[in-house]
Amino acid sequence: MESYIPNVEEFGNIKRTPPLALLSTELVFQIIEYLDDEDDLLALRMTCKNLNLLTKEAHLKSIYESRRVYLVPASLENMVRIARSDMNTRVHNLEISSDLLYPTTYGEDTSLDTEDTSLPLHDPTATFHTILDTARTEIPKINLLRNNDIYGSTIFTLIFSNLPRLRSIVFTSRAYVYGLAMLTRSEFNLIYPSLGMTPGTRIPKGILESWSAGDESGSRIQFDNGEYREIILTAAFITSPPHLEKINDIDMFEKPMSIERFATLPILQPPRSLQYMKLRALDICFGYSNTFNHNSSLNSLGVSLEQAFHTCLCTIGTVLEELGLHYIKEDREMDILPKALPKLRKLTLRGYSIEKNPWEATLTTCPNLGFIRLIFCKLRDSVIPSLHCLGLREPEGMRERNFIILDLRIDRPSMAEPEVIPYHDLSAKIV
Repeated sequence: MESYIPNVEEFGNIKRTPPLALLSTELVFQIIEYLDDEDDLLALRMTCKNLNLLTKEAHLKSIYESRRVYLVPASLENMVRIARSDMNTRVHNLEISSDLLYPTTYGEDTSLDTEDTSLPLHDPTATFHTILDTARTEIPKINLLRNNDIYGSTIFTLIFSNLPRLRSIVFTSRAYVYGLAMLTRSEFNLIYPSLGMTPGTRIPKGILESWSAGDESGSRIQFDNGEYREIILTAAFITSPPHLEKINDIDMFEKPMSIERFATLPILQPPRSLQYMKLRALDICFGYSNTFNHNSSLNSLGVSLEQAFHTCLCTIGTVLEELGLHYIKEDREMDILPKALPKLRKLTLRGYSIEKNPWEATLTTCPNLGFIRLIFCKLRDSVIPSLHCLGLREPEGMRERNFIILDLRIDRPSMAEPEVIPYHDLSAKIV
Protein backbone atom coordinates (compact mmCIF):
# COMPACT_ATOMS: atom_id res chain seq x y z
CA MET A 1 0.00 0.00 0.00
CA GLU A 2 2.94 2.34 0.64
CA SER A 3 3.60 2.66 -3.09
CA TYR A 4 0.28 4.46 -3.40
CA ILE A 5 0.82 6.80 -0.47
CA PRO A 6 1.94 10.30 -1.49
CA ASN A 7 4.69 12.32 0.16
CA VAL A 8 6.52 9.41 1.78
CA GLU A 9 9.58 10.80 3.54
CA GLU A 10 12.69 8.63 3.65
CA PHE A 11 15.15 8.88 6.54
CA GLY A 12 17.95 6.49 5.73
CA ASN A 13 16.33 3.07 5.45
CA ILE A 14 13.23 4.19 7.39
CA LYS A 15 10.09 5.32 5.58
CA ARG A 16 7.76 7.64 7.43
CA THR A 17 4.19 7.59 6.11
CA PRO A 18 1.83 10.50 6.58
CA PRO A 19 -1.10 10.23 8.98
CA LEU A 20 -4.37 8.96 7.56
CA ALA A 21 -5.80 12.46 7.74
CA LEU A 22 -3.50 13.40 4.84
CA LEU A 23 -4.38 10.48 2.57
CA SER A 24 -6.34 11.02 -0.60
CA THR A 25 -10.06 10.36 -0.60
CA GLU A 26 -9.66 7.53 -3.13
CA LEU A 27 -7.11 5.75 -0.98
CA VAL A 28 -9.26 6.07 2.12
CA PHE A 29 -12.13 4.42 0.25
CA GLN A 30 -9.77 1.62 -0.81
CA ILE A 31 -8.89 1.06 2.84
CA ILE A 32 -12.56 1.09 3.83
CA GLU A 33 -13.32 -1.54 1.20
CA TYR A 34 -11.00 -4.03 2.90
CA LEU A 35 -12.24 -3.39 6.45
CA ASP A 36 -15.11 -5.61 7.58
CA ASP A 37 -15.06 -5.03 11.32
CA GLU A 38 -17.12 -2.24 12.87
CA ASP A 39 -14.35 -1.36 15.33
CA ASP A 40 -11.81 -0.94 12.54
CA LEU A 41 -14.19 1.34 10.69
CA LEU A 42 -14.86 3.31 13.84
CA ALA A 43 -11.12 3.72 14.42
CA LEU A 44 -10.64 4.90 10.84
CA ARG A 45 -13.53 7.29 11.22
CA MET A 46 -11.97 8.84 14.34
CA THR A 47 -8.52 9.03 12.71
CA CYS A 48 -9.44 10.71 9.44
CA LYS A 49 -10.42 14.08 10.85
CA ASN A 50 -10.54 15.97 7.59
CA LEU A 51 -12.39 13.08 5.90
CA ASN A 52 -14.71 12.49 8.80
CA LEU A 53 -17.93 12.91 6.80
CA LEU A 54 -16.77 10.38 4.21
CA THR A 55 -15.64 7.79 6.73
CA LYS A 56 -18.75 8.36 8.84
CA GLU A 57 -20.93 7.64 5.82
CA ALA A 58 -18.94 4.50 4.99
CA HIS A 59 -19.16 3.36 8.60
CA LEU A 60 -22.92 3.83 8.81
CA LYS A 61 -23.41 2.15 5.44
CA SER A 62 -21.42 -0.86 6.60
CA ILE A 63 -23.49 -1.15 9.77
CA TYR A 64 -27.01 -0.53 8.50
CA GLU A 65 -27.34 -1.18 4.76
CA SER A 66 -27.51 -4.99 5.10
CA ARG A 67 -28.80 -6.48 8.33
CA ARG A 68 -28.73 -10.08 9.46
CA VAL A 69 -31.62 -11.02 11.76
CA TYR A 70 -31.97 -14.17 13.84
CA LEU A 71 -35.30 -15.54 15.06
CA VAL A 72 -34.50 -14.86 18.69
CA PRO A 73 -36.04 -12.10 20.84
CA ALA A 74 -32.77 -10.18 21.28
CA SER A 75 -32.11 -9.93 17.54
CA LEU A 76 -35.73 -9.23 16.56
CA GLU A 77 -36.24 -6.53 19.18
CA ASN A 78 -32.93 -4.93 18.21
CA MET A 79 -34.17 -4.79 14.61
CA VAL A 80 -37.40 -3.14 15.77
CA ARG A 81 -35.36 -0.45 17.56
CA ILE A 82 -33.40 0.22 14.37
CA ALA A 83 -36.57 0.30 12.27
CA ARG A 84 -38.08 2.91 14.58
CA SER A 85 -34.93 5.05 14.72
CA ASP A 86 -33.73 7.72 12.33
CA MET A 87 -31.39 5.12 10.78
CA ASN A 88 -34.29 3.16 9.28
CA THR A 89 -33.88 4.73 5.83
CA ARG A 90 -30.38 3.25 5.61
CA VAL A 91 -31.58 -0.37 5.78
CA HIS A 92 -31.86 -1.84 2.27
CA ASN A 93 -31.40 -5.59 2.77
CA LEU A 94 -32.58 -8.07 5.41
CA GLU A 95 -31.03 -11.51 5.75
CA ILE A 96 -33.24 -13.62 8.02
CA SER A 97 -31.60 -16.70 9.51
CA SER A 98 -33.53 -19.68 10.85
CA ASP A 99 -30.59 -20.65 13.05
CA LEU A 100 -30.68 -19.60 16.66
CA LEU A 101 -27.04 -20.11 17.63
CA TYR A 102 -27.99 -21.42 21.07
CA PRO A 103 -26.57 -24.91 21.73
CA THR A 104 -28.20 -27.86 23.44
CA THR A 105 -27.45 -31.56 23.80
CA TYR A 106 -28.66 -33.98 21.17
CA GLY A 107 -32.27 -35.11 21.33
CA GLU A 108 -35.29 -33.33 22.71
CA ASP A 109 -33.70 -32.44 26.03
CA THR A 110 -33.28 -28.67 26.32
CA SER A 111 -32.21 -28.62 29.95
CA LEU A 112 -28.60 -27.95 28.90
CA ASP A 113 -27.04 -29.95 31.73
CA THR A 114 -23.60 -28.44 32.25
CA GLU A 115 -22.47 -31.59 34.04
CA ASP A 116 -22.65 -33.56 30.79
CA THR A 117 -19.07 -34.70 30.28
CA SER A 118 -19.57 -34.90 26.52
CA LEU A 119 -19.66 -31.10 26.33
CA PRO A 120 -16.36 -29.21 26.09
CA LEU A 121 -16.30 -27.93 29.66
CA HIS A 122 -12.51 -28.13 29.81
CA ASP A 123 -12.27 -24.70 28.23
CA PRO A 124 -10.02 -22.75 30.63
CA THR A 125 -11.67 -19.46 29.72
CA ALA A 126 -15.11 -20.91 30.54
CA THR A 127 -16.51 -19.33 27.40
CA PHE A 128 -18.61 -22.36 26.62
CA HIS A 129 -19.98 -22.33 30.19
CA THR A 130 -21.13 -18.78 29.51
CA ILE A 131 -22.66 -19.77 26.18
CA LEU A 132 -24.59 -22.60 27.85
CA ASP A 133 -25.80 -20.30 30.63
CA THR A 134 -27.09 -17.83 28.05
CA ALA A 135 -28.80 -20.61 26.12
CA ARG A 136 -30.47 -21.90 29.29
CA THR A 137 -31.93 -18.44 29.87
CA GLU A 138 -33.00 -17.86 26.26
CA ILE A 139 -34.57 -21.22 25.36
CA PRO A 140 -37.84 -20.56 27.27
CA LYS A 141 -38.18 -17.23 25.44
CA ILE A 142 -37.53 -18.95 22.11
CA ASN A 143 -40.17 -21.58 22.85
CA LEU A 144 -42.67 -18.78 23.50
CA LEU A 145 -41.66 -17.19 20.21
CA ARG A 146 -42.16 -20.49 18.39
CA ASN A 147 -45.61 -21.00 19.85
CA ASN A 148 -46.86 -17.42 19.54
CA ASP A 149 -47.62 -16.46 15.95
CA ILE A 150 -49.08 -13.11 17.05
CA TYR A 151 -45.74 -12.04 18.54
CA GLY A 152 -43.84 -12.89 15.36
CA SER A 153 -46.43 -11.29 13.12
CA THR A 154 -46.42 -8.11 15.21
CA ILE A 155 -42.62 -7.92 15.26
CA PHE A 156 -42.22 -8.23 11.49
CA THR A 157 -45.14 -5.93 10.78
CA LEU A 158 -43.38 -3.27 12.87
CA ILE A 159 -40.08 -3.94 11.11
CA PHE A 160 -41.38 -3.87 7.53
CA SER A 161 -43.69 -0.89 8.06
CA ASN A 162 -40.77 1.20 9.34
CA LEU A 163 -38.19 0.35 6.66
CA PRO A 164 -39.22 2.63 3.77
CA ARG A 165 -36.21 1.75 1.60
CA LEU A 166 -36.12 -2.00 2.12
CA ARG A 167 -35.14 -3.65 -1.16
CA SER A 168 -34.57 -7.34 -0.46
CA ILE A 169 -35.58 -10.09 1.98
CA VAL A 170 -33.40 -13.21 1.95
CA PHE A 171 -33.94 -16.30 4.10
CA THR A 172 -30.86 -18.32 4.95
CA SER A 173 -29.57 -21.13 7.12
CA ARG A 174 -25.88 -20.45 6.52
CA ALA A 175 -25.24 -19.73 10.18
CA TYR A 176 -25.94 -23.37 10.97
CA VAL A 177 -23.13 -24.38 8.63
CA TYR A 178 -20.54 -21.84 9.71
CA GLY A 179 -21.46 -21.42 13.37
CA LEU A 180 -20.00 -18.61 15.41
CA ALA A 181 -17.19 -18.10 12.92
CA MET A 182 -19.48 -15.91 10.80
CA LEU A 183 -20.59 -13.64 13.65
CA THR A 184 -19.26 -10.13 14.01
CA ARG A 185 -18.23 -8.69 17.33
CA SER A 186 -21.48 -6.78 17.67
CA GLU A 187 -23.51 -9.94 16.95
CA PHE A 188 -21.66 -11.71 19.75
CA ASN A 189 -22.50 -8.86 22.07
CA LEU A 190 -26.17 -8.95 21.04
CA ILE A 191 -26.74 -12.71 21.25
CA TYR A 192 -24.31 -13.46 24.11
CA PRO A 193 -24.14 -10.20 26.11
CA SER A 194 -22.47 -11.86 29.10
CA LEU A 195 -19.36 -12.56 27.01
CA GLY A 196 -18.57 -8.84 27.16
CA MET A 197 -17.89 -8.23 23.46
CA THR A 198 -18.29 -4.48 23.84
CA PRO A 199 -16.88 -1.99 21.29
CA GLY A 200 -13.10 -2.04 21.23
CA THR A 201 -12.76 -5.72 22.10
CA ARG A 202 -11.72 -8.51 19.76
CA ILE A 203 -13.30 -11.95 19.46
CA PRO A 204 -11.04 -14.39 21.35
CA LYS A 205 -9.97 -17.39 19.32
CA GLY A 206 -10.94 -19.60 22.26
CA ILE A 207 -14.63 -18.83 21.73
CA LEU A 208 -14.57 -20.15 18.18
CA GLU A 209 -12.57 -23.20 19.26
CA SER A 210 -15.03 -23.90 22.08
CA TRP A 211 -17.93 -23.70 19.69
CA SER A 212 -16.24 -26.06 17.22
CA ALA A 213 -15.65 -28.55 20.01
CA GLY A 214 -19.25 -28.19 21.14
CA ASP A 215 -20.52 -29.04 17.66
CA GLU A 216 -19.10 -32.53 18.08
CA SER A 217 -21.33 -33.30 21.06
CA GLY A 218 -24.18 -30.81 20.92
CA SER A 219 -26.60 -29.31 18.45
CA ARG A 220 -28.33 -26.02 17.82
CA ILE A 221 -32.02 -25.28 17.92
CA GLN A 222 -33.68 -24.33 14.64
CA PHE A 223 -37.08 -23.42 13.33
CA ASP A 224 -37.39 -26.68 11.43
CA ASN A 225 -40.39 -25.87 9.23
CA GLY A 226 -41.66 -23.17 6.89
CA GLU A 227 -44.33 -21.75 9.18
CA TYR A 228 -42.31 -18.79 10.38
CA ARG A 229 -41.40 -17.86 6.85
CA GLU A 230 -45.10 -17.77 6.08
CA ILE A 231 -45.60 -15.35 8.97
CA ILE A 232 -42.79 -13.15 7.66
CA LEU A 233 -44.04 -13.18 4.07
CA THR A 234 -47.58 -12.42 5.22
CA ALA A 235 -46.26 -9.43 7.17
CA ALA A 236 -44.45 -8.28 4.01
CA PHE A 237 -47.69 -8.48 2.02
CA ILE A 238 -49.63 -6.52 4.63
CA THR A 239 -47.09 -3.72 5.12
CA SER A 240 -46.26 -3.25 1.42
CA PRO A 241 -42.62 -2.00 1.54
CA PRO A 242 -42.65 0.43 -1.41
CA HIS A 243 -39.15 -0.39 -2.71
CA LEU A 244 -39.05 -4.14 -2.08
CA GLU A 245 -37.60 -5.78 -5.21
CA LYS A 246 -36.35 -9.19 -4.14
CA ILE A 247 -37.49 -12.15 -2.02
CA ASN A 248 -35.27 -15.22 -1.93
CA ASP A 249 -35.59 -18.35 0.21
CA ILE A 250 -33.96 -21.03 -1.96
CA ASP A 251 -31.43 -21.62 0.83
CA MET A 252 -34.25 -23.34 2.74
CA PHE A 253 -34.61 -26.55 0.71
CA GLU A 254 -35.01 -28.72 3.80
CA LYS A 255 -37.77 -26.52 5.23
CA PRO A 256 -40.03 -25.41 2.36
CA MET A 257 -43.26 -23.57 2.98
CA SER A 258 -46.42 -25.19 1.64
CA ILE A 259 -47.56 -24.14 -1.81
CA GLU A 260 -51.09 -23.76 -0.42
CA ARG A 261 -49.89 -21.14 2.06
CA PHE A 262 -48.02 -19.33 -0.67
CA ALA A 263 -51.04 -19.37 -2.98
CA THR A 264 -53.38 -17.94 -0.33
CA LEU A 265 -51.12 -15.07 0.78
CA PRO A 266 -52.72 -12.35 -1.38
CA ILE A 267 -56.24 -13.80 -1.14
CA LEU A 268 -56.32 -13.58 2.64
CA GLN A 269 -54.88 -10.05 2.85
CA PRO A 270 -56.67 -6.67 2.70
CA PRO A 271 -57.40 -5.39 -0.84
CA ARG A 272 -54.69 -2.74 -0.59
CA SER A 273 -51.99 -5.37 -0.34
CA LEU A 274 -53.11 -6.96 -3.61
CA GLN A 275 -51.56 -4.04 -5.46
CA TYR A 276 -48.46 -3.43 -3.41
CA MET A 277 -45.82 -5.75 -4.79
CA LYS A 278 -43.22 -4.30 -7.12
CA LEU A 279 -41.00 -7.37 -6.99
CA ARG A 280 -38.46 -7.79 -9.74
CA ALA A 281 -37.04 -11.10 -8.47
CA LEU A 282 -38.69 -13.95 -6.58
CA ASP A 283 -36.99 -17.25 -5.73
CA ILE A 284 -39.11 -19.42 -3.49
CA CYS A 285 -38.94 -23.00 -2.28
CA PHE A 286 -42.17 -24.80 -1.43
CA GLY A 287 -43.74 -28.23 -0.93
CA TYR A 288 -47.17 -29.82 -0.73
CA SER A 289 -49.15 -30.11 2.51
CA ASN A 290 -50.78 -33.49 3.12
CA THR A 291 -53.29 -31.91 5.52
CA PHE A 292 -54.31 -29.12 3.18
CA ASN A 293 -57.45 -30.78 1.76
CA HIS A 294 -58.85 -31.35 5.24
CA ASN A 295 -58.52 -27.79 6.49
CA SER A 296 -58.13 -25.28 3.71
CA SER A 297 -58.87 -21.61 3.26
CA LEU A 298 -59.15 -22.26 -0.48
CA ASN A 299 -61.92 -24.81 0.05
CA SER A 300 -63.95 -22.31 2.06
CA LEU A 301 -63.44 -19.66 -0.63
CA GLY A 302 -64.36 -22.02 -3.44
CA VAL A 303 -61.07 -21.38 -5.25
CA SER A 304 -58.88 -24.07 -6.77
CA LEU A 305 -55.19 -24.29 -5.97
CA GLU A 306 -54.30 -23.50 -9.57
CA GLN A 307 -56.48 -20.36 -9.59
CA ALA A 308 -55.05 -19.18 -6.28
CA PHE A 309 -51.48 -19.84 -7.41
CA HIS A 310 -51.92 -17.79 -10.59
CA THR A 311 -53.69 -15.03 -8.65
CA CYS A 312 -50.75 -14.85 -6.26
CA LEU A 313 -48.13 -14.71 -9.01
CA CYS A 314 -50.08 -12.15 -11.04
CA THR A 315 -50.59 -10.03 -7.93
CA ILE A 316 -46.91 -9.84 -7.10
CA GLY A 317 -45.61 -10.25 -10.64
CA THR A 318 -46.70 -7.14 -12.51
CA VAL A 319 -43.05 -6.09 -12.91
CA LEU A 320 -41.44 -9.45 -12.11
CA GLU A 321 -38.34 -10.07 -14.24
CA GLU A 322 -36.82 -13.12 -12.58
CA LEU A 323 -38.78 -16.04 -11.11
CA GLY A 324 -37.54 -19.24 -9.49
CA LEU A 325 -40.06 -21.86 -8.33
CA HIS A 326 -38.38 -24.74 -6.50
CA TYR A 327 -40.78 -27.55 -5.66
CA ILE A 328 -39.29 -29.91 -3.07
CA LYS A 329 -41.33 -33.08 -2.76
CA GLU A 330 -39.91 -36.48 -3.67
CA ASP A 331 -43.18 -38.37 -4.11
CA ARG A 332 -44.85 -36.01 -6.58
CA GLU A 333 -44.15 -33.24 -9.08
CA MET A 334 -45.61 -29.79 -9.38
CA ASP A 335 -47.68 -29.17 -12.53
CA ILE A 336 -48.98 -25.60 -12.12
CA LEU A 337 -46.82 -23.43 -14.37
CA PRO A 338 -46.69 -19.62 -14.16
CA LYS A 339 -48.38 -17.55 -16.85
CA ALA A 340 -49.43 -13.99 -17.72
CA LEU A 341 -46.27 -12.33 -16.38
CA PRO A 342 -45.65 -9.56 -18.93
CA LYS A 343 -42.10 -8.56 -17.92
CA LEU A 344 -40.70 -11.97 -16.98
CA ARG A 345 -37.28 -12.52 -18.55
CA LYS A 346 -35.76 -15.42 -16.63
CA LEU A 347 -37.55 -18.51 -15.28
CA THR A 348 -36.17 -21.37 -13.17
CA LEU A 349 -38.31 -24.45 -12.45
CA ARG A 350 -37.30 -27.28 -10.15
CA GLY A 351 -39.25 -30.48 -9.50
CA TYR A 352 -41.97 -29.83 -12.09
CA SER A 353 -43.97 -32.17 -14.27
CA ILE A 354 -44.40 -30.25 -17.52
CA GLU A 355 -47.42 -30.88 -19.74
CA LYS A 356 -47.90 -29.48 -23.25
CA ASN A 357 -50.85 -27.10 -22.74
CA PRO A 358 -49.59 -25.34 -19.56
CA TRP A 359 -46.13 -25.15 -21.13
CA GLU A 360 -47.45 -23.42 -24.25
CA ALA A 361 -49.55 -21.08 -22.08
CA THR A 362 -46.40 -20.02 -20.24
CA LEU A 363 -44.54 -19.29 -23.47
CA THR A 364 -47.38 -17.36 -25.11
CA THR A 365 -48.46 -15.27 -22.11
CA CYS A 366 -44.94 -14.27 -21.03
CA PRO A 367 -43.80 -12.42 -24.19
CA ASN A 368 -40.44 -11.23 -22.82
CA LEU A 369 -39.32 -14.60 -21.47
CA GLY A 370 -35.80 -15.17 -22.78
CA PHE A 371 -34.15 -17.73 -20.52
CA ILE A 372 -35.48 -20.91 -18.88
CA ARG A 373 -33.73 -23.31 -16.52
CA LEU A 374 -35.29 -26.72 -15.83
CA ILE A 375 -33.86 -28.67 -12.89
CA PHE A 376 -35.06 -32.18 -12.02
CA CYS A 377 -38.19 -31.67 -14.12
CA LYS A 378 -40.23 -34.44 -15.73
CA LEU A 379 -40.86 -33.61 -19.40
CA ARG A 380 -43.82 -35.21 -21.14
CA ASP A 381 -43.21 -36.59 -24.65
CA SER A 382 -45.46 -33.94 -26.19
CA VAL A 383 -43.23 -31.20 -24.78
CA ILE A 384 -39.81 -32.46 -25.88
CA PRO A 385 -40.09 -31.49 -29.60
CA SER A 386 -40.82 -27.88 -28.69
CA LEU A 387 -37.69 -27.72 -26.51
CA HIS A 388 -35.38 -28.20 -29.49
CA CYS A 389 -37.24 -25.50 -31.40
CA LEU A 390 -36.69 -23.09 -28.51
CA GLY A 391 -32.91 -23.39 -28.39
CA LEU A 392 -32.36 -26.37 -26.08
CA ARG A 393 -28.89 -26.44 -24.59
CA GLU A 394 -27.61 -29.00 -22.13
CA PRO A 395 -24.43 -27.73 -20.43
CA GLU A 396 -21.54 -30.16 -20.51
CA GLY A 397 -21.74 -32.64 -17.66
CA MET A 398 -25.28 -31.61 -16.72
CA ARG A 399 -27.32 -34.22 -18.61
CA GLU A 400 -27.12 -36.77 -15.80
CA ARG A 401 -28.22 -34.11 -13.32
CA ASN A 402 -31.40 -33.30 -15.23
CA PHE A 403 -30.25 -29.75 -15.83
CA ILE A 404 -31.60 -28.13 -19.02
CA ILE A 405 -31.16 -24.58 -20.28
CA LEU A 406 -33.49 -23.01 -22.83
CA ASP A 407 -32.27 -19.80 -24.44
CA LEU A 408 -35.19 -18.10 -26.19
CA ARG A 409 -33.25 -14.99 -27.15
CA ILE A 410 -32.96 -14.54 -30.91
CA ASP A 411 -29.23 -13.77 -30.99
CA ARG A 412 -28.27 -16.28 -28.25
CA PRO A 413 -24.85 -14.69 -27.82
CA SER A 414 -23.39 -17.09 -25.26
CA MET A 415 -24.13 -19.56 -22.48
CA ALA A 416 -24.04 -16.73 -19.98
CA GLU A 417 -27.31 -16.14 -18.16
CA PRO A 418 -28.86 -12.68 -18.55
CA GLU A 419 -28.20 -10.38 -15.65
CA VAL A 420 -31.54 -9.12 -14.41
CA ILE A 421 -30.90 -7.14 -11.24
CA PRO A 422 -27.54 -6.07 -9.74
CA TYR A 423 -28.26 -6.63 -6.07
CA HIS A 424 -26.24 -5.33 -3.19
CA ASP A 425 -23.98 -7.56 -1.16
CA LEU A 426 -25.87 -9.12 1.76
CA SER A 427 -22.94 -9.36 4.17
CA ALA A 428 -24.96 -8.02 7.08
CA LYS A 429 -23.78 -6.19 10.13
CA ILE A 430 -25.57 -5.90 13.48
CA VAL A 431 -24.99 -3.42 16.28
